[in-house]
Amino acid sequence: MEHFPLQPGDSGTTAMLSLCAGGLLRTWTGAGSRLWSVRDADFLRGIQGTGVIGRSVREYRRFREAA
Repeated sequence: MEHFPLQPGDSGTTAMLSLCAGGLLRTWTGAGSRLWSVRDADFLRGIQGTGVIGRSVREYRRFREAA
């Protein structure tokens, strides 16, 4: 289990993010997929799709957000 805030020497993994719906968010990493319950879903929904979160191009005009 991860603990926050991160400490010097901690490592991270990039994860692709689904849209936040019903307070749930799915992530995909090299280790597989995981479903999360989001504490502040309104905040996350407010920034998804705005270009604030890093994203990668999947195809022309289609992106997947990553964190």
